[in-house]
Amino acid sequence: MMGSSIQITMLVFLSLFSLGKASNEPDSLEVMHVRVTNQLANGVVLTIHCKSADNDLGVHVLSYGQFIGWHFRRNIWGTTRFYCYLFSKRGNNSFDVFRQGMCSRHCPWFVRDNGTCLETHKPYKSFCYPWPSKGQESLGS
Repeated sequence: MMGSSIQITMLVFLSLFSLGKASNEPDSLEVMHVRVTNQLANGVVLTIHCKSADNDLGVHVLSYGQFIGWHFRRNIWGTTRFYCYLFSKRGNNSFDVFRQGMCSRHCPWFVRDNGTCLETHKPYKSFCYPWPSKGQESLGS
């Protein structure tokens, strides 16, 4: 008897939880994909270090056209956040590469001469973090 009471409570909780979720938000169980590609002109090498509160993806050196990519599941609170530090001849910068609502299941980023740009296709969304002015380089998020 006690077991069925717990099962009913869990079913009610899960039903209420799923009703409260916006239909356009990805489910926290879906796998999210992030990819950052070096598209800096003239063969400029990009050094990138990405991490979250729980994961350090290490330092990677990317030539033109190379990328770093990873996948993960969002936490149930929707507070998962990944950020990256960039170092190149173009300058140094940091940016959020993933936050809830920033992109759907795929977050394709391109590091270019005008900045670091997110370009999603469904729905189409594009915006860039510009490179900081010389002498005002950002190393914190």
